[in-house]
Amino acid sequence: MQAIILAAGRGTRMRELTELTPKPMLKLAGRNLIEHKLDILPDEIDEVIIVVGYKDHIIKDYFKDKYRDKIIKYAYQKELLGTAKSVWEAKEFIRDRFIVMMGDDIYSVDVVNEMIKFDWALGIQKVEKEKIGAEVVFDENGHLIDIKESQKLLKDRYENIGLYMLDRRFFEYEPVKKSPGAKEYGLPQTILTAKDDIDIKIVKSSNWFPLSSPEDLEETEKIAFSC
Repeated sequence: MQAIILAAGRGTRMRELTELTPKPMLKLAGRNLIEHKLDILPDEIDEVIIVVGYKDHIIKDYFKDKYRDKIIKYAYQKELLGTAKSVWEAKEFIRDRFIVMMGDDIYSVDVVNEMIKFDWALGIQKVEKEKIGAEVVFDENGHLIDIKESQKLLKDRYENIGLYMLDRRFFEYEPVKKSPGAKEYGLPQTILTAKDDIDIKIVKSSNWFPLSSPEDLEETEKIAFSC
């Protein structure tokens, strides 16, 4: 089994922190953000494709071609055209099933272990307080119905955490733009086009930290790594 880590962006909202360093290489509790993901991957995943772009040499020089017992390969995204296009850059390496992780988010080992049980799955987390995000709608059997971007999420609704289990059938679906007229092609929007053909299972997470700003890094370190 394989994993794809999307790590091509700079992360401009991190301000001066990413002037010399790509966002996925920023440190949190002594490890960079990519290491946090690699360290929770189960033994079933033996190969990781990191999609690089901004200052790619920093990532390549650090990880080279192996991390512990996992082979590391690289795909290059020259133009940032969204998460769907980023996954497509790794197409040549993909054998069958693969998990997709955002390079700048912190996930829990439990949700990853649950995700890999399925051919296709999407990770979600319950909303604790009102916010703007991508609402995930699913039926009573835990199957995906819809993903509504840029929604006002009320408490106890569920949002997309940017964690996906897919297989090579994904590449049978053309990338879909995030919205009409948009430049970027979204992974959630593309996955939705497959929901009538493929059973996409919903997996709930209790511990997910999206990192967009220096303040997010500080807060996450206090909450998740203070012990």
